[in-house]
Amino acid sequence: MDLDYNEEDELLVSLGDAAEQLVEKQIDVKLYDIAGENDGELPAPLLQSMKLIVEYLYDNRGSGENDIPPAFFYICQLYRNYH
Repeated sequence: MDLDYNEEDELLVSLGDAAEQLVEKQIDVKLYDIAGENDGELPAPLLQSMKLIVEYLYDNRGSGENDIPPAFFYICQLYRNYH
């Protein structure tokens, strides 16, 4: 194991948590509920949307950049609960 990469583990975990919350806010459904309906698994597109946000947040930390990838919103729209 390369210890040089462990320094950012806490940051990446934090970004993952933020990504989950952002997706839940966008779709207005708890990810836990979606996983419960799919044998404990999240659909691949939702996982990809979280990866997009983690990458975006990681690459733009401190830059003030505001352009979230449009694919994030497109994917979330597919799972949005419109009540």
